[in-house]
Amino acid sequence: MASLSKIFAATVTYPYQVVRSRLQNQHTIAQYNGALDIIRKTLRYEGIKGFYKGLVPSVLRVTPACALTFVVYENVVHFLMPLS
Repeated sequence: MASLSKIFAATVTYPYQVVRSRLQNQHTIAQYNGALDIIRKTLRYEGIKGFYKGLVPSVLRVTPACALTFVVYENVVHFLMPLS
């Protein structure tokens, strides 16, 4: 369930990550006039798919890390908590 929730969260928030990274890298790649300009140009030149470029590699990188975090957390809690 943790992996599925992470995949859902990454898919929903990924367009924001694309806009943020393009805003941060605007001096080396392209010139933008703010976040709304990035959104307009991305929609115009790349379509809706432009907001999801790189989603699959990101999910493949983040999902196992999230699952591992929950496994470690559950094992530590089980080890440290006294049996009731």
